[in-house]
Amino acid sequence: MQPVTTVLYPGDTVVLYTDGVTDVRPPHDIDAAVLGRMVQHACERGDTADEVAEHLRERIEAVLPLALRNDDIAVLVLRITR
Repeated sequence: MQPVTTVLYPGDTVVLYTDGVTDVRPPHDIDAAVLGRMVQHACERGDTADEVAEHLRERIEAVLPLALRNDDIAVLVLRITR
C-alpha cells in the first residue's frame, strides 16, 4: 500500500471506523456500499463531526443494536472547518 496525500477543504468529512461496524453476520451485515450510503446520509444530516457521528451511530444501531454485537466498534469523524 502506498501513502496517498489528499487536500481537504471546508465541509469535507473523514470517517474512520473499526471492523466491528461491518463484521456482523447476515442478515445484519453491512458491506462497503451500504456503509458508504450510511456515511453519506449521516454527512448530509449533520453539520458538525459530533452530529455526523451521532447520525451514523443511529444508522448502525438500526441494523443491529450495539448491545447485541460481538465486536467492539469505534468511529472517528473529522469535519473540516474554515
